[in-house]
Amino acid sequence: MAFIDYSKISASRAYNKSSKPIVQTKTFKSIDWAEAYKIYVEGSDEWEALATQALHDNEDAKYEMALAKREQEHHYVDSESGAYEGNFRDEMPQQPYPELANKNAGRRKAGISALETKFLVWGDLSTTVLPDMITYLGQLRVKKNENGLYSGKQFALDNFKTDWERGIFVFLMVDNRGKYLGTQYKHPSREYSKLVPLVMYAQRLINGIKYSEWDPAEISLIVNRELAEAMLFRPETVPSYDEIMAGRLTGLTHASGKDVGKVRSAITTHQLYTTTGTCFQGVPKLAQVMWSQIHTAHPTNRTKYMVLDNLNWDSVPMPLIQVEVFTQSSVIPDTGSDLPWDA
Repeated sequence: MAFIDYSKISASRAYNKSSKPIVQTKTFKSIDWAEAYKIYVEGSDEWEALATQALHDNEDAKYEMALAKREQEHHYVDSESGAYEGNFRDEMPQQPYPELANKNAGRRKAGISALETKFLVWGDLSTTVLPDMITYLGQLRVKKNENGLYSGKQFALDNFKTDWERGIFVFLMVDNRGKYLGTQYKHPSREYSKLVPLVMYAQRLINGIKYSEWDPAEISLIVNRELAEAMLFRPETVPSYDEIMAGRLTGLTHASGKDVGKVRSAITTHQLYTTTGTCFQGVPKLAQVMWSQIHTAHPTNRTKYMVLDNLNWDSVPMPLIQVEVFTQSSVIPDTGSDLPWDA
């Protein structure tokens, strides 16, 4: 992927020299993936430090207020007995600070945000970087776990050990693929679109391992969170064909503005804009895309390597057929850390 190195242009201009844009081609191996990991960790650490400080400051303020209230209560009850000679801090010591809530999710979000703004600056990588990355990922070793299914956790632990490798890992965890792809419902970007689990795709393409051969309990360790949530979603009741069609129409219809009442194109619209009161309410966004068969899941745009049915990862459903009924919801398990090797 070609991009303009503006830093060199600015440096040249600073010395009163004219210069044409310096064009460089990004390849999978030329990218400093260790820098990606560094940026992720720095962003995560900065967020955790600020969030921890805010938590401690809040707890300190609550403690001081509790002390002040205790002193006021003592003064009210014993106002005639003179000054209190004890120490309320000794009698009511401050408790240890609680654990930072949602730390792993916060670190992940902050690290990915830093990666998006500071690292993913080259635009569409679908024609150069990603083909080689898929080849690389497909050549990495896989192992089955005690359930006889391929282990996402073991894959992450075995294959992402160095900072260079971990930089690739955090790149794979980016939800917003628009940061490094062009129009996702068009070739070649759709080969790597938001419905494609990149690690699983690479292993399926090169080694023939089906998506259904991976342990669902561990896919969140190798699949970005937005897609993993959709893949693991199991509704208590599955909507009928008519409910899906009605909800699809509602979600694609302009509810306000100059185009109110007009229906957006199912081929190019990336999400359902209104879900309240429809069968799509509360359904993860990418599962909505799968069910409603819009954007990348539209029959015109989809490929067999996309996850098009969250209930059957390997299937390519007929256009808007009714799906089977499941009776319970799936939840992504808490792995204990935002990164597999820290669990």
